[in-house]
Amino acid sequence: MVGDPGPNAGPANNQTNQPTYKKQSFLARSKNALLSHRAKEFVKDPRTWLELAALIVLGVYTWYAGLQSSTMTNTLVEIRKQTSFAEVTATQAQQQTELTRRQLIATQPAVIDAMIDIHIGDISKQNGSEVDFQLRNIGYVFTATPVHVQGSISRVRLPDHHVVVGTPLPVNFYFSAIRPIPYPAPDERERRNYLIDVLPPEFGAIARLKRTVKAQGTISYDNGYKEMKVLPFCKLYAEGGTWECDGFDVEFPMMLRRLNAATGHQTPAK
Repeated sequence: MVGDPGPNAGPANNQTNQPTYKKQSFLARSKNALLSHRAKEFVKDPRTWLELAALIVLGVYTWYAGLQSSTMTNTLVEIRKQTSFAEVTATQAQQQTELTRRQLIATQPAVIDAMIDIHIGDISKQNGSEVDFQLRNIGYVFTATPVHVQGSISRVRLPDHHVVVGTPLPVNFYFSAIRPIPYPAPDERERRNYLIDVLPPEFGAIARLKRTVKAQGTISYDNGYKEMKVLPFCKLYAEGGTWECDGFDVEFPMMLRRLNAATGHQTPAK
């Protein structure tokens, strides 16, 4: 029949392609409805309101999520700032504590001051020779506990005072505590004497600077901050007095010149 559409013919011009229309997005369908003058049909479609409500919900959720993300970011930045500030504050507090500790240690710990004298008696007083140890605490605040003195007293040859003659006398004693002296400090010291036997032939050798007596060792003590301090000492007898070992080699030639000038004899340096 003429005009009878075939099985493969498309829809008539006045027919709506409903499946294609339903597959379009909400915005596309809204645009097509307005352009094709089918606004009433579009408004009456229940899906229109459902999709519009969903779009509004989606927009509100997106806005709220963005707001929450911004708030969280700002909170994280603030937390990092506070954490950094706390770390800096903790570091500064630790540094200040250490500085205060060092200042206290520098001004208040126990400090042992040692005076060690060697006395050699003359030939008429063979028992008048001794080494006198006198200690005091000049720290003014903390007590030194305990104070341990150890070392040796020996006869040595000059000018090389490292060569020992005979058997050294050991030195080993304690002071359980040495309290700080009052200020202004009186000359009060803890004392300990070691008698030494100097035989008659040795007096002449000591007077001629051939031999002498040497006291050396260490003084150890707790300074009140649980820190063990060690104070070395080394003393030599010459010219009727006590000399430090450091610098003695420099002084010895001048001692010989003074001796030669006093006796009128030429005493060799070695």
